[in-house]
Amino acid sequence: LGASVWMAVHALPIVQVFYERGAYTSHDSQMTAELLRLFALGIAAWSVQAIAARLFYSMMDTWTPMLVSSLVVIMMLPAYGWFAASMQQRGLALATSLGMLVTAIATLAMLGWRASAVRVGALLSQALRSVAAALFAGAAAFATVQYATQLAVPGLPGQLLSLTSGSTAFLLIWLLAARVLHVEAFTEIWERALTRLSRSRPLPGEGPGRPGRKG
Repeated sequence: LGASVWMAVHALPIVQVFYERGAYTSHDSQMTAELLRLFALGIAAWSVQAIAARLFYSMMDTWTPMLVSSLVVIMMLPAYGWFAASMQQRGLALATSLGMLVTAIATLAMLGWRASAVRVGALLSQALRSVAAALFAGAAAFATVQYATQLAVPGLPGQLLSLTSGSTAFLLIWLLAARVLHVEAFTEIWERALTRLSRSRPLPGEGPGRPGRKG
């Protein structure tokens, strides 16, 4: 989810930094960034569906997630056609993200029906906390990007300023919000980082070239 929000907020500077040069104009960047934002909406749904599918795999069931995904694709075909006809390339991008969202919801629903031992409620609680953390971080990053844009630094330096400052703000606020909201994924990453740091520190009495005493 954090990747979805980060990419949606930084879509324009990302496109500008990597593509806006030569015949690729500012107008092209605006249009591409709009499509990137629409595709970014589906990243979180894709991640949820992938996690739910792996829970099925752990139960030796590879058919259910495949059938759910196939049925959703078939059901979404009329929607793909309608969105493409009414919104052109924007419609295709939006329909792709919506299809991924429907797939994730359907897979979670089947998971809750098939495996009562799986705490779907706990998963949803963690998902809502992740949403809140990502939205706080996204709001901070958006404000930072807007401020950087108003500085009117021309060319690539200004684009890099928007991307790096917004990303820094996003990361800092996301870390703080995830810590406060007790997002499990963040807690696991934090504990692993602390464990590695503690292992890298020399024990008392040890130093470079002085291995500790072994009992």
